[in-house]
Amino acid sequence: MDRSTVAVVAAVVLIVGAAIWGGIAFDEHLGREADPPIVGTPPATAPVGATPIGTEPLAAEPGWSAANSPAINTGLFSQAEKGDARAQYHLAVAYLNGHGVARNTALALKWLDQAARQDHADAQYALGTIHLAGRGVRQNFQTAFKWFDMAAQQNHAESQYQVGLMYRSGSGVGVDKSRAYVWFNLAAAQGHARAAIERDRLLPTMTADQVAVAQRNAEAWRPTTAKP
Repeated sequence: MDRSTVAVVAAVVLIVGAAIWGGIAFDEHLGREADPPIVGTPPATAPVGATPIGTEPLAAEPGWSAANSPAINTGLFSQAEKGDARAQYHLAVAYLNGHGVARNTALALKWLDQAARQDHADAQYALGTIHLAGRGVRQNFQTAFKWFDMAAQQNHAESQYQVGLMYRSGSGVGVDKSRAYVWFNLAAAQGHARAAIERDRLLPTMTADQVAVAQRNAEAWRPTTAKP
């Protein structure tokens, strides 16, 4: 094989190799671009760090079991009608998730509202998440904050965390780093890991006086009522 033939063959090999490599790289690029968004990513308007809520089934309160499904506990309806806040909450959970009954957001909201107005902290938190996400209702950060705050005052850790996020970002309430720190601190004291992380992230952005005041307020805080 003469030198000119060798040169031609070498050139062809280089061109083919470049084409293959480029094709692989292009495919990989397309693969990255085509990746679906992470399920549950909070919308841009939600408080930064907010839990992606309102898109997943609502969890029942601790101690809940399948026995509280309307399909099994047929007395749940009558208990709820008589004003039992826990029964109302369980019935709302069933309607929202379709456990033992057909899913019905309107009925879920009805029973949550009745339980929340009796100071059932989990029901108040649930209403906060629903209004924050705009699930079955128009998204309303002010209403979400109202319900979260009511539950937080009862020492509901997840609500305290959400209130902290909303004070930090100014969603539904004015920005207030000191109050955000207080609520993160209170939730963290109950073992809420994300609240502890957000509190520590907030700390370097505050003045020494702000931190001192926030810590004193956290120490002096007492829940309004016991959590149901």
